[in-house]
Amino acid sequence: QELLGLNADLDLLFAAIDAGVLFLDSRLRIRKFNPSIGEIFRLIDQDVGRPIEHIAYQLADQVGMINDVRHVLATGEPREGEVRTRDGNWLLKRILPSRGGARAIDGVVLT
Repeated sequence: QELLGLNADLDLLFAAIDAGVLFLDSRLRIRKFNPSIGEIFRLIDQDVGRPIEHIAYQLADQVGMINDVRHVLATGEPREGEVRTRDGNWLLKRILPSRGGARAIDGVVLT
């Protein structure tokens, strides 16, 4: 019951945040995302579990984004910078390592 309540709270928080948040696992599969980033990456609920490389998202430099994600996953060094969408808007990109119970990197978080 407690776990269900915490998960529901997290879902409400994700939905309320204007900034996009995307969690990827160590194999770069989509774990969780909020509606804000869902628009940019054109994600739907059924995309959870799919590799991010399979998604046709709206960033001009998809290869650069994937390379940055792989770098953070391999080194634990965060990446930050601006990215342009295909329609010409600019966004601030942050990619951070996600750490599991033993503090080992088990994925990445994109905002």
